[in-house]
Amino acid sequence: MILVIGATGNTGGELLKLLTAAKIPTRAFIRNRAKAQELEKMGAEVFLGDLERPTTLDPALEGVEKVFVATTWGSDLPAREHVIFESCRSSRVKQLVKVSVLGAAEEAVSSVGRWHFTAEEDLKNSKLPFTILRPHYFFQNIFNFTETIRSQKAFYAPMGDGKISAIDVRDIAQVAFTALTQEGHLNKTYNLTGPEALSFHDWAKALSEESGKTVRYVPVEDDEAKQALTEAGLPKTSVRALVALYGEFREGKGEAVTTTVQDVTGKPARKFRDFAKEIAKALVG
Repeated sequence: MILVIGATGNTGGELLKLLTAAKIPTRAFIRNRAKAQELEKMGAEVFLGDLERPTTLDPALEGVEKVFVATTWGSDLPAREHVIFESCRSSRVKQLVKVSVLGAAEEAVSSVGRWHFTAEEDLKNSKLPFTILRPHYFFQNIFNFTETIRSQKAFYAPMGDGKISAIDVRDIAQVAFTALTQEGHLNKTYNLTGPEALSFHDWAKALSEESGKTVRYVPVEDDEAKQALTEAGLPKTSVRALVALYGEFREGKGEAVTTTVQDVTGKPARKFRDFAKEIAKALVG
């Protein structure tokens, strides 16, 4: 039995599709009762609970051999994941696959990298057999700009002309699936990127050509981005973390490309152009 924590998120949701399609016994740990029926239709068992109430996790771990963990950003991420690691250790889980972030480090500029690094170290110290996935920025993050893309045919970010080797969440999920279902992935850390480094100008060009409508990327200053993100309702810690991350990309620190997706799964990572072909017309409107 494999337990997916974060089953309603980007990567967790894609992993759940792969596991249930392969008829692998799968359990989803979620907070939102409204999502339960949808996941059950896919073939997953569903356990309702909350990591802020650790005792709700224990029943979900009964009979579980492997666990996938993808939790949301926040300064409390290390504490939330510590709860998971301790429960898994007590339940003698044989493998825990954790989604971290590319560039996770004690000295990372963005607090996202520091939060995840702290959790990574905690996981290693727990003595649980682990696999750590460090993915880059997601293709699917383009959907965060849906409102302005549809209303203004533009999206805004403080990334300047920086390039990033972003990745499709489906490729992250495929790596997770492989790590959970095949031998040879214990106690390894995988840096995951797409196959090429592109700027948001390149993304806008691909969306324009695939939708038939002109889409622009407009670079903005950090303060402008912070104000917009705050007005959108993001917590201050997440706003600072995201803007700092864009700043690193602006400075050319997001360009490195790895071949890890192909090395692990045997399949090349998807290109943004192919992703744009799938979503451009619906996204742009």
